[in-house]
Amino acid sequence: MSDLPDFSNPPVVEVAFGVQFLPLEGLHGLALAPLRELWRQIYPKIQEQPPLAPAIEGAPPLLPQLQLRMVPTPTIRQWFLSEDETELVQIQTDRLLFNWRSGDQSATYPRYDYMRRTFAQRFADLVQFVADEQLGEMSVVQAELSYINVIDVGPDDLGRMDSFLRGWPGAIGHHLGEPEQSRLTLTFPINDAGQPPVRLYAEVNPAQRPNGESVLFFSLTVRGNPGGRDMDESLKFLDAAHGHLVRSFAELTNESMHESWGRRA
Repeated sequence: MSDLPDFSNPPVVEVAFGVQFLPLEGLHGLALAPLRELWRQIYPKIQEQPPLAPAIEGAPPLLPQLQLRMVPTPTIRQWFLSEDETELVQIQTDRLLFNWRSGDQSATYPRYDYMRRTFAQRFADLVQFVADEQLGEMSVVQAELSYINVIDVGPDDLGRMDSFLRGWPGAIGHHLGEPEQSRLTLTFPINDAGQPPVRLYAEVNPAQRPNGESVLFFSLTVRGNPGGRDMDESLKFLDAAHGHLVRSFAELTNESMHESWGRRA
């Protein structure tokens, strides 16, 4: 990965590693108690959340871009959080996610190598738990990697994506002037990772910080079938996804912004 663009101060506020697998109906609620004990020291906090709907990459290009699988709805999504809540493991009957979030204290992103290593450990823990409890066999059908970046803008600049997107012309010459807000979704097919269809999504949306400050969310996600059903194939897919995401971040953003983000390579 030494040839990838590198930033000392990237605007990333959340990173999510994830896999979807064929549903294991015993993977919920009190059945997760052994995992709770295993992770108690590193993830002492727990929460219950509504489940995420299954989503599988489907045929391009018409919306909706995700094809939903009609399977029994998981009863719950369990959160396991670190003490400062910057790290989060999510489990439901068909999904494992590992998130890092900067939180209110603006924690420093711990970098991909750490995230990958920790996700692999949690993945291995879950595989062993499923085997020990005889819940079935984990069979991965999708893997994904997401980065969420916050772009600081003024309250009157939520329509000015040209302030950070490279070559974005904006609404030049429009009789009403600049738009009040702008939203954007770009979809790129990826042909050198996993089993098609695999796609990279780049999205820009206006948002607000908790203090009401106006920002733009710049989200980048790669999602698709890793081409194999086990952890090794999933990690190989995530490595390829990481390369595409980092390159896309550098290629889609203005060089004038790179200096403020501390570009080193």
